[in-house]
Amino acid sequence: MVGIPCQMINCFCMFSDYVPLTLDEWIELDKTRRQKISISDYEAAEEMDIELESR
Repeated sequence: MVGIPCQMINCFCMFSDYVPLTLDEWIELDKTRRQKISISDYEAAEEMDIELESR
């Protein structure tokens, strides 16, 4: 059996403000959304580290 590469995209309508998008637009929107999530997770982790250091 050969693996087939794939990428799952959450096409929840609120992510596109209820506007239909092409596949290319969904891919770009998903990429941008995931980057924002990663950045906010990193910032939250930094805040937790700062709080722990101040104790």
